[in-house]
Amino acid sequence: MLKLIVLFAAQPLLADCGCMCVDGVAKTLCQSVAEAQQNPNVCPPALRCPAAPQDASPPVDRQYFDAPVEHAHHCREVRVWDKGAEAYAGVKVCDVFTG
Repeated sequence: MLKLIVLFAAQPLLADCGCMCVDGVAKTLCQSVAEAQQNPNVCPPALRCPAAPQDASPPVDRQYFDAPVEHAHHCREVRVWDKGAEAYAGVKVCDVFTG
């Protein structure tokens, strides 16, 4: 199963793991690979996210990044819903296999 971890953010988005809207879809986001592996299913099944704006859809030329830690891969920038700003903001994330 794949989960996402937050690798870089201007401000911490969450303490450990949390359920956040990523490009309009609820995803588990964590601050580390270990947390992602221990908390694979944080999101409730019925969570609805604000629709991602047109420019939040994955671009054809999306930039990818080298994984900064072991067990992380497919690192890229995504849009995460910021409740305080009521808008999507760019955050770098990686996928993690949780077992």
